[in-house]
Amino acid sequence: LINLANALSARYEKLQDISDVEELIAYLREALLLSDGHPSHLRNIINLVQGLRIRYERLGDISGVEEAIIHLREALPLTRSDEFHSATLINLAGNLCTRYGVLGDISDVEEAIIYYQKVLSLFIVSHPRCPFCLSNLAEALRTRYRKLGNIPDVEEAIIYNRDALSLRTGSHPDRLNSLVNLAETLRTRYRELTLSLVGVSHPLHPLALNNLAAALSTHYSRLGNTFNMEEEIVYLREVLFLRISNHPDHPQSLSNLAGTLLTRFKRSGSISDLQEGICLLKEALFICHSDAPEQSVYIHALANGLFR
Repeated sequence: LINLANALSARYEKLQDISDVEELIAYLREALLLSDGHPSHLRNIINLVQGLRIRYERLGDISGVEEAIIHLREALPLTRSDEFHSATLINLAGNLCTRYGVLGDISDVEEAIIYYQKVLSLFIVSHPRCPFCLSNLAEALRTRYRKLGNIPDVEEAIIYNRDALSLRTGSHPDRLNSLVNLAETLRTRYRELTLSLVGVSHPLHPLALNNLAAALSTHYSRLGNTFNMEEEIVYLREVLFLRISNHPDHPQSLSNLAGTLLTRFKRSGSISDLQEGICLLKEALFICHSDAPEQSVYIHALANGLFR
């Protein structure tokens, strides 16, 4: 059974036929039933989990991830060496995070955090998988923060991202990812600190929101992260709401939101973004003084919107 599964795995690597994966999963399940109590049982679990992971990545079948989690929990007490135990913990944590991404149960992320922390307690700093584990732990903490809003999770994520970055030096292929992750986490902390210090009733609150939106815009233009653009639009709408029609910066707020909506239109093709952007620019032009220097900017932006 194992040899047959291995042959199917080799053929899948060559031909990428998902039916080979389905077949090898069936054989490995049978082998798992027959090997209970045998030294090969743990290896059969790992091979089956790998097959289930491939199927999930190809077909998006979450039931395979759930089955993998069950088998990995069974494997944990069977692992003898720290190396094999840590690899199983990482595998289990990764599958739990995958399941959270589909089903949204935050307990999966919380359990994954515990496993990543256990792995780091087993690793020495020079272990080749240490940066990977630090980065994944930081991301799991950020995920929990997004769900529950606990600022200490962000603070802790910054520490782990910095540690991962310090280990991915020079030309390390994942150094850029670590830089981006750290920048994202620092931006999250900056946003929270800024908005907590400058409350909704504070006169500088609209300015703080506007600055956050500008930072997100810069981040999007450099990295193309659409999540940042969505967040930027939220902030710009709030700025517009706070800077009422007689506010001196109201036209500029209209223009800023219009520009971001038109950028999203170019990306997504959503006609509603185009229509709203044009309406906002028309409003900015209507209330702008005829001798204002920014009037030509609004006219140019409106012309571009109309000719899209």
